[in-house]
Amino acid sequence: MANNQLYGLLVPDAPLYRRTQGDEYQSLLSMARATTNRFLVDAAAIPGLQTPELVSSFSGSIEQILFCFPKWALQGVEYPQAYRSVISALRVGTKFVIVHHESTRPDIEPWFTSVGHKPENLLFVGLPGYVNLTDWAEDAYVSLKDAADGSSYLTEPWEFLRAGDALIADAVEQHSNIRATQAPLIFQGGNCLVGSDRAGPGNLYSTLSGVSV
Repeated sequence: MANNQLYGLLVPDAPLYRRTQGDEYQSLLSMARATTNRFLVDAAAIPGLQTPELVSSFSGSIEQILFCFPKWALQGVEYPQAYRSVISALRVGTKFVIVHHESTRPDIEPWFTSVGHKPENLLFVGLPGYVNLTDWAEDAYVSLKDAADGSSYLTEPWEFLRAGDALIADAVEQHSNIRATQAPLIFQGGNCLVGSDRAGPGNLYSTLSGVSV
């Protein structure tokens, strides 16, 4: 960067304010006023996941839960009965993120409202009917918190090839403040339990064939 004073001597007709020039203060007092309050400026936000922390599988309360209801699972009696049993067991006030095929919302919404869950606590994430979902959709990601700011993430493995479940985290991100991110790992989120021991919080315990060990 050229020295501003030298440039002014060499090019006397140059504009007074160039892109490379900072503010020119009229007095030492005005400079002090402008520079001494910089500690009041908010720290710059750093984009992305900074301090990942796995969400515990056993401690704390269930404040928000994500369900995925593929349209094929609404057929018959057994699946809907099982879903409704779980929904009715969750306390009123719980918030829900409900991934579903777009055409099935009229069938699914009464499962929640009929047992007292308020509409404002229901976030519906509709996907086109041609997307092939499973009701094991939790395998496609793990739930994280960013300890730096408390934000929520669904973290996907490097790749996940089963059906259209890999689209769920991205769809949820588009409809909510839950963000989607990816890790260079291979895992199935539904086969992970998160606990704590003497080594510290956030330790990861895997399960075999869906059975906790």
